Amino acid sequence: MFIIATVEKYLLTKEHLTKLILAGADALRFNFSYRTIEENLSYISLAQQVIDDLNASIKTFIDFPINKTRLGDFELRLFPVKEADELIFKSGAFTFDCNEYIPVNTPNLGEKLTVGQNITIGDGEISLQVTSIIDQDSVRVKIQNKGVIQYMKTFNMPTIVNESEILKIYSDIIPKIKNVNHNYLGISYFNTPLFQKIYNIIKQENFHTKIVLKIEREIPLNEIDQLCQWNNFDALLIDRGELGVNMPYYKTGIYQKSIIRIAKQYKKPIIISTQILESTMTNYIPNRAEILDLTNSVLEGVKGIMLCRETAINPRAAYSLSVARRIIEATENATSQNQI
Repeated sequence: MFIIATVEKYLLTKEHLTKLILAGADALRFNFSYRTIEENLSYISLAQQVIDDLNASIKTFIDFPINKTRLGDFELRLFPVKEADELIFKSGAFTFDCNEYIPVNTPNLGEKLTVGQNITIGDGEISLQVTSIIDQDSVRVKIQNKGVIQYMKTFNMPTIVNESEILKIYSDIIPKIKNVNHNYLGISYFNTPLFQKIYNIIKQENFHTKIVLKIEREIPLNEIDQLCQWNNFDALLIDRGELGVNMPYYKTGIYQKSIIRIAKQYKKPIIISTQILESTMTNYIPNRAEILDLTNSVLEGVKGIMLCRETAINPRAAYSLSVARRIIEATENATSQNQI
């Protein structure tokens, strides 16, 4: 099983990249949902320098933006909240003080939400309820659980697939990445006609890159079956972070199992993403549920995992990665020796 490690700007140094590679990363993921195209390209170039210096065979995974509304940036980047806190969310890109308002990167926020509507942030870390509409750009909300709001996290309000906007994103990025090393492209699956248009944009550049199709919402299983018969992508990625907020969370485990079963019938590799070993960000020994989850993924024939927060915002990223490698190797060894 191969491991993809997400890297983020604030830990993106030669020292940090070296630790990730030596700890056992097989690929480095650059999430283009954050920062400008030019900034991401500079970080990929930095990573390539480290890879070359180590004479390593590490791959690069470029993850294209998803069709979601995101929070803006704020001064401290992390904002603790408590249950029953009342806050203002407002259309905008940046704020110095989240107590004044928290920015959301969409115009006319007040016109897109309704009183009583529940919204989650990120992978469901925070839930809030709209209590009043202040004006066309602003709403007042009540926080429903204690936690931390992180800058640029997804603001999980209903979104409409805007084909022209999505195609523009791909048309802007794809020509610019041809001068940097990239081995995998992560593409969101919206529908068959739109994927075909995105695929055609990629092929115009004559890339020989592996395409990973990301499942981020509940797609009918008969459609998954049809997708797995295509030969114009190389692997399926189950994005559990997005699935957990885009479908009933209590069904995500069943849905993951179903996708794996179908993909195996057609020999389509599966990658599992999000909340693989997040407890290792603070714990020495990971949560037992995480150990069992990763062990079962290996036993089910999953080909890869994608570490997100574990390596993106975690100063102990190399430790989290090394723990993943130990669990994977122990399970693979037990399987090869017929101990399971």
